[in-house]
Amino acid sequence: MPPEFSEARLHGTDIAAQIADGTGHTLALLTNIAALDQQKNYTDALIQVSKAVVDNKENEQNAVRLSSQLEIMATVAPNIVPEKSRQIALEAISNEIGLVSHLLKYNGYLAELFEILKLKFSKGEVQLNGHIQDTISKMNEEARTINESNEKFNSLMAEFDSVARH
Repeated sequence: MPPEFSEARLHGTDIAAQIADGTGHTLALLTNIAALDQQKNYTDALIQVSKAVVDNKENEQNAVRLSSQLEIMATVAPNIVPEKSRQIALEAISNEIGLVSHLLKYNGYLAELFEILKLKFSKGEVQLNGHIQDTISKMNEEARTINESNEKFNSLMAEFDSVARH
C-alpha cells in the first residue's frame, strides 16, 4: 500500500466528515430561518442566513482540501495491488469526487437562497416564497446526496481494507 494513499485517505476521510457535518449544521440553520420567516422576524432571519453563508465558506475551503487529498489518492492508486483493491480504491475516489460536485451545487443554492431572502426580507416580496421552498428542497436533496456519498466512500474503504488484508 503506497503510504501517500493511506495518508491522503485519512485526511480525506476527516475532511469529508467535516463537510457532511457542515451541511447538516447549515440545514439546521435553515429550519431556524424558516421559523423566523413565519414569525416575520426578517432581521434575525437575515442574520441567520448571513451566518449560514459565512459558515459555508469553511465547507468551500474543505472541498478544496478534499479535492487535493483525492488527487493524491488518484495519483498513487495505480500502484495499489492487488487489482481488486485498486478497483475499489478508484471507485471510492470517484464517489468522493461526486461529493465535491454536490457540495458545489449546494453552495450555489445557498448563495441563491441568500439573495432571495435578502430581497424578501428587505422589500417584503411575498411572491418569492415558492422560489424559497424550491431552493431549500434542492439544498436538502444535495445535502442528502453529500451524506450518502460520504457513507458510500466509507463503505468502499472498509471493503478496500478487507480485501487488502487478505
